Amino acid sequence: MKKLWNDLSYFLKNKIYMIVVSLTALFSYGFAMTHPSIGIDDTCIGLYFEEGLAPAVGRWVLYLLNKLITLDIFLPWMTEVVAVAIFVLSVTLWCVLIRRVVKREVGIWGYTLFAALFLSCPLISEVFVFYLHNGICIAYGITAIAIMELLDAIEQKSIWRLLFSAGCLTIALGCYESFMIVYLIGILVVFFLIRLQRDKNQVTNKEKPHFWIIAALISVAGAVIFRTVIVRILQWIYGFAIPEDFTVTARGVIESLTGSETDFAIVLKRFWVMHYLNGFCYLPITVLVLAIFALVVYGITQAIRRKDVFLALSMVCIPLAPLAMVVIEGLPTHYRASQYVPLIGAFAVFLCFYEMAALKGKGIEKTCRLCAVALGFVLLWNQSVQMNQWFYVDYLKYEDTKQVMEQIAYDLQKDHDISKPIIFKGAYMVPYEIAKDAYLPFYSAKYQTMKKIADVVDPHLLEKYNAEDGRGYVFAETPVASTFRWGVTAFDGTPRELQAFWNMHGYSFSTETDLERIDGAYDVLDKIPPYPQAGYIYENEENIIIHVSNQ
Repeated sequence: MKKLWNDLSYFLKNKIYMIVVSLTALFSYGFAMTHPSIGIDDTCIGLYFEEGLAPAVGRWVLYLLNKLITLDIFLPWMTEVVAVAIFVLSVTLWCVLIRRVVKREVGIWGYTLFAALFLSCPLISEVFVFYLHNGICIAYGITAIAIMELLDAIEQKSIWRLLFSAGCLTIALGCYESFMIVYLIGILVVFFLIRLQRDKNQVTNKEKPHFWIIAALISVAGAVIFRTVIVRILQWIYGFAIPEDFTVTARGVIESLTGSETDFAIVLKRFWVMHYLNGFCYLPITVLVLAIFALVVYGITQAIRRKDVFLALSMVCIPLAPLAMVVIEGLPTHYRASQYVPLIGAFAVFLCFYEMAALKGKGIEKTCRLCAVALGFVLLWNQSVQMNQWFYVDYLKYEDTKQVMEQIAYDLQKDHDISKPIIFKGAYMVPYEIAKDAYLPFYSAKYQTMKKIADVVDPHLLEKYNAEDGRGYVFAETPVASTFRWGVTAFDGTPRELQAFWNMHGYSFSTETDLERIDGAYDVLDKIPPYPQAGYIYENEENIIIHVSNQ
């Protein structure tokens, strides 16, 4: 622990590092911290923490943390500020991990830009707007510690450190199962750096690939087993379970493998579109694609130069690692679960500074370093801008949802018997004017280029991502995710989450819970005009049907 604190102090006491990283955190997350919004996940806090749905699907860490400190109420500002502070600490732990294996004096700017670019990756905005951010700020740091312990376990041949690494990974997976991929890519990054600097005359355990493979397999298997055991114990203690009428399923390796019936060819094609082809229009994917290309080329080049095939293999495996999650889940990884993306982009930038460290003492070193820092700040600015952009969109989405729900509440109170249960029907999407930055017009040069490339693979491949309103191709996910559309049928087919949204704003309406009556509302839906046209609320003897749609 003392060693870890000393390593952390190197960065936390460095003025350049702390000023740049702190300003990055402020610029990237300041709007989200000061403009709270209620959206998907924020209405079902009680379901996750009181009824135990979160640990029932395998995400047990925040559930247990809630037993110690209050998390089961809506906590705007507080959770965002604390999360960002933890996130800063987590990216610093990744800097500590890399510095432990890098022998060159890279300089503080290499680590500073690594941390800042990691912190400001706009793809994080896709998950940060969910309640408690799915624990990613904690999980990033715990994953870095897990790899540090794995490294020590290999060096010392210590089974206890290996089990501790598995335990840390268990905690990360207990926040969000996607951190298995972050862990694997982190291992590849560390192994690559170690092999890159190895002395062929003094081969150590940490340079031997079979040690890493065995240790990684044991730690991963141990984490999967530990996670399953912990969930089972918590179920026994607290008695939670996924209700039979819920569409939610457990998020684990065993459950996913046994329950997956998917056309993997289609899944892989869609993964390629989301995580590669969208590089033409979505900044974090652009950075990801360029970073992967640079890492693979660099790895192959170094492998040829040093006659070490493992340098090439470790870099080639980085873009292959995320496919493990695709195979396990049987669906293309959502952006909100793509936690590996910030790590890859930041590491590619760090390698630039690593290479420049070899120029020390040469006249060109300062010029190269200045150019690299300048370009790094250009990327950092653009990432922070887009992060703010998506947080602003999320806030506008909330304001629109609140305005519509308040208008509906007013109309109900004015003209209807509000003692009757309410049924919502229709598909109210995020208005185009709010989410237009997530659209790519069909006539744009970028879309035409993407279409030509995609058509070679499948002429209908991009159609899935075309907006329902026909206004363009949608390349982001969360910015167009409608709280209304989700809330109409969330979890059990009833509008319970829209009722919760109302409750959080001081209204006490009740919604229909009888699925037969909800399904029966389709019989009269064609007769009801959509909101906000006159007559969008239909009342019969048993309930009230509200047609909320803008399609």
